[in-house]
Amino acid sequence: MILSTEHIAARVAASRLPALEASFAHLAEGAGRARIDLFDASATLLASLVLAEGVGGIDAETCRIVLAVPIEGQIVADGEPAIAKVFSAAGQLWAEGLTVSDMDGDGDIKLDDVSLKTGAFARITTTAVFQG
Repeated sequence: MILSTEHIAARVAASRLPALEASFAHLAEGAGRARIDLFDASATLLASLVLAEGVGGIDAETCRIVLAVPIEGQIVADGEPAIAKVFSAAGQLWAEGLTVSDMDGDGDIKLDDVSLKTGAFARITTTAVFQG
């Protein structure tokens, strides 16, 4: 049997929401709090931004995980973040290779300020989403 292009597209679309729900559960479940770690280009940890308890929710219409904002964390080293990793509430790596930019850039993670200074706070204050 060879499925039509339309049939394949319908199957893919039908599987997106259950896959997104599984991703969300993996991110939110655990004894701790999920977090986003920011690193500079040489992989030095600059800050860990702790997500709100419960993480956020799912937008079924757009198939996205919408994180509760604000998300913030104290900066532990000076620098400009280039990449990010996301860890689940269980402390497991959830995603890596995310790019970071200021609000005008095209990064996966958008920060209000990308010039991070030790002791200050890094913040995500606008809508933060992961596309599913």
